[in-house]
Amino acid sequence: MTEDKPTPRKRPAMTVQGGLNKALKSAEWLSDSDAATIELAKALAKAIDDEGASAQVASRLLDALKALGLTAVSRAELGIDKKREEVNPLDSIRSAGVTDSARVVNAPHLHAVPNGSKPRK
Repeated sequence: MTEDKPTPRKRPAMTVQGGLNKALKSAEWLSDSDAATIELAKALAKAIDDEGASAQVASRLLDALKALGLTAVSRAELGIDKKREEVNPLDSIRSAGVTDSARVVNAPHLHAVPNGSKPRK
């Protein structure tokens, strides 16, 4: 006797257009003066969904998203990122332009300390 297993429901695939529309709904800071950039972003998102992402189209969409404050970095730069109350230590390293992994290794506040052991000095 075999058991009937329930068929897992597939989640609908997220589209770039769907993600953009969701982001636009929560972007309270946008105004009528952003209409042209919003329309450009929508057209680029549609092109990516319909035709696949070319590097050029994706780059243009990212530029439009930055201009609208719809990326984490652009919101932080514009001072409109309400959700980021605490500063992540990695963000301060990234914003300082540290790319040398040796400097990150020597950052004492980033070392994990196993339970019961003493932090490295």
